[in-house]
Amino acid sequence: MDFSIIVVSCNEAEYISVCLYCILNQNVTFNYGIIICDVGSSDNSLEIKKEYNSKHKNITHFVQNREPKYHKFLAMNF
Repeated sequence: MDFSIIVVSCNEAEYISVCLYCILNQNVTFNYGIIICDVGSSDNSLEIKKEYNSKHKNITHFVQNREPKYHKFLAMNF
């Protein structure tokens, strides 16, 4: 793999399909992987991500639990 794309999302069911579709349909000459990190979605975006993950070998999907420490870390460092 030459390149990795990281997509972090939470409750993005309305937009995640368009995001992944656009990434997957780029005309590139290198190998790439997509890493999807879900940070505790409560809508159906998790099912959409799992569907893309099952259809595309270059997609890896992770689920991160929503913990106060995690969000506090993001707020402090970004």
